[in-house]
Amino acid sequence: MTVVTPKFGMGASVLRREDQAFIKGEGRYTDDISPAGLCSDRVNYVGDAVAFVVADSRALAQDAAEMIEVDYDSEDAASGTAIALDEGTPPPSTTNALGIKGAGEAGTIGATPAALNTVTDALWRAYGIRHIEMPATPARIWAAIQEASPA
Repeated sequence: MTVVTPKFGMGASVLRREDQAFIKGEGRYTDDISPAGLCSDRVNYVGDAVAFVVADSRALAQDAAEMIEVDYDSEDAASGTAIALDEGTPPPSTTNALGIKGAGEAGTIGATPAALNTVTDALWRAYGIRHIEMPATPARIWAAIQEASPA
């Protein structure tokens, strides 16, 4: 009796992309990679993941979690624009080019009003503009400058 393997559907051979890497000894296993989102050198905010536990049961996981010890070094917060711009002051967040996180993200929530205060301060000093409506888009800022500038 001849057994025919179907080309499609149940029982069909499935081409797996990872096979070649494992055959050549180039496969990646869970022990080779770090979990996405897990901090390695710096914690950016309260609640940032610093460890995880894999266990056979919930009780074992809880026991293991209680054994984890993390030693944190605190950093001084930048209490003003002048201090924040100093060369040695660390950014409040290293996850984007501005050194800040989006509104609503714990730990750097003060960055949003601080950035707007900096913009408003610069507009007041240069153009006498004391208030800018939110969101402070480039178009809105440009319109305020045009309105405040003599024709």
